[in-house]
Amino acid sequence: MHPHILIVTIVCIAVALLGLVIFPLLGILRGGLRLAVTTRTKREPIHDPALLRWFSLPQGFYYHRGHAWVKEDGTLFRIGVDDFAQKLIGIVERVEVPEVGTRLVQGEKGWRFKIGARAVHMLCPVSGEVVGVNTEAVRDPRLINLDPYGEGWLLLVRPDNKRRSLVNLFSGEMARLWLEESVNAVMGRAKGRLRDVLQDGGTAVSGLARVVAGEDWDSLVEELFLSED
Repeated sequence: MHPHILIVTIVCIAVALLGLVIFPLLGILRGGLRLAVTTRTKREPIHDPALLRWFSLPQGFYYHRGHAWVKEDGTLFRIGVDDFAQKLIGIVERVEVPEVGTRLVQGEKGWRFKIGARAVHMLCPVSGEVVGVNTEAVRDPRLINLDPYGEGWLLLVRPDNKRRSLVNLFSGEMARLWLEESVNAVMGRAKGRLRDVLQDGGTAVSGLARVVAGEDWDSLVEELFLSED
């Protein structure tokens, strides 16, 4: 046999044998990858990314895991509750805020809302002294629902340490991911009943917690606001 023909024949046989080994191996690898993706998907909360558009999360604010926001106001911090919080609890009938001069501690209870016969406690996002209270929001709590990042603010606080206070807060992309976690938690309770939590026009209903959790809504609020006793 001519040497060139012999070489070509050997190469062809080698390629064929290699194919017998590689293709089954690739099939196994693809199957394993598909199984890994499927398993990961089953473990993660199922959510629609479009749900995030129902909750305003403006830039320029810092957010505490208990769903209070912080905005720098000169040497002070202006504090309120985020849009997710007000949509979750619904119409605020009464707000009880600490008096001027009160010292607050980050992560401890700062104020509470009254909704019917129930009280909703919220955690203070920073440590410091209360130097101002939004008396308009106290007098008319509807401002908290209508304009949570503006006219519905609650407190002015002089922080003990401004830089340290911001370390445990979220902003930017981290804030968006944290909001996504909160939305997932609510939709996990909804068990796919998406239509129940939407108003006409596709916006989230006010009092979302009650719609999702029924009479056990306050336990859902406490869980998300981290204010469980």
